[in-house]
Amino acid sequence: MIEKFKSAKHLFDASSAQLVNRFPANAMKVIAVTGTDGKTTTSTMIAAILRANGSKTALLTTVSFDMGEGEEANETRMTTLQPKKLFGLLKKAKANGCEYLVLEVTSHAMVQNRLWGIQFYMAVFTNITPEHLDYHKTFENYLAAKVRLFELTNRNKSGLRVGVINRKDKHYKAFAGAIFKPVFYGQGGEVTAVNIHRTDKLTSFEAKLQKQKIPISLNLLGGFNIDNALAAITAADQLGIPAQSISQGIAGLKAVAGRMQYLDAGQDFGIIIDFAHTPEAFKKVLSELRQICKGKLIVVFGCPGERDKAKRPRQGEEAAKYSELVVLTEDDPRSEKNSDIIAQIEVGLLSQGKILNKDYFILPDRKKAIEFAISQAKKHDIVALLSKGDEKSIILNDGVIKPWDEMKAAKQAVIKKNSKNI
Repeated sequence: MIEKFKSAKHLFDASSAQLVNRFPANAMKVIAVTGTDGKTTTSTMIAAILRANGSKTALLTTVSFDMGEGEEANETRMTTLQPKKLFGLLKKAKANGCEYLVLEVTSHAMVQNRLWGIQFYMAVFTNITPEHLDYHKTFENYLAAKVRLFELTNRNKSGLRVGVINRKDKHYKAFAGAIFKPVFYGQGGEVTAVNIHRTDKLTSFEAKLQKQKIPISLNLLGGFNIDNALAAITAADQLGIPAQSISQGIAGLKAVAGRMQYLDAGQDFGIIIDFAHTPEAFKKVLSELRQICKGKLIVVFGCPGERDKAKRPRQGEEAAKYSELVVLTEDDPRSEKNSDIIAQIEVGLLSQGKILNKDYFILPDRKKAIEFAISQAKKHDIVALLSKGDEKSIILNDGVIKPWDEMKAAKQAVIKKNSKNI
């Protein structure tokens, strides 16, 4: 009953904001990206390609906003914003003459009608694994919320009615059945990656389409980022973007903040910052790092409070499988005790035979946890800082919001380590 009331309120807020701002998204071609993981990177890649082709493009992601007047950090802690803020931003994008709008769309936003009135030109699906079940209750409800985006896209007769779909995901048929023209990427799809060459900092491949091959140089780590790139390439191809702009757009993207972001502070070991916060994302990120790591893999992470508790031991299990050393710390404990959250993560570590103060350590203060992990790193090791990414705060259990910068904390830890070695 409470959730129905909230959804009704969001619908009222969205319709009111649309009317006040005069349906600003109608002036743009809206490309919506949904999925459990990869939304931010895929959205950023699509926008980079469109801009490389000379199209003024607005972008809204978990990390940042750009309404055609420069990027600003998204400090709301929300992927799909509340209607008043969202449609106010879109009004700016319209005023700035943006032709395209690329935005991430969450399952919450679909259920709560936060995007009411937006006509979607194209929908993109990255992948889906169980997430937000504290809210949706069942995976079937979560899946239906994601598919809803494709249903709405299909209703827009002035759009392309195209759905870009990850063929490797086992739920691809649910999305394909909701759209007039499904286009698949990945193994078994119309767009695939061939002639893949990878180093510890760069990936190159050819995107094989039905009528051409496009050379791609990708400045992002991880095989899953090949999938994200294929999603962006497929979307761009459906929009009629030429191969040269596709190549230039992706090659020009040097990093996505907090997404497999490499920190080079002069150290002789690797530091990777990533927003991974689901068991599947942990598996993808850590398995990739395990392949390129020539030494020990050290992982630092926590889990947020008031969120799906079932995934906590599973994240601990994935961390234990791929790393030599794990440091458990805070994420956003909110109203929960951080010690309780960590105890639930520990279950997964213990199931893999890990021993406290030998294979894993507990340092509740995230700054101290990062300092400890980096102090333990030696040449050829990799330190993976997971779960926070580019978020600019930590929400404590007394309601206090502590400013946070993962990149800055890691740099300071390297400096501190170096000063002790002098």
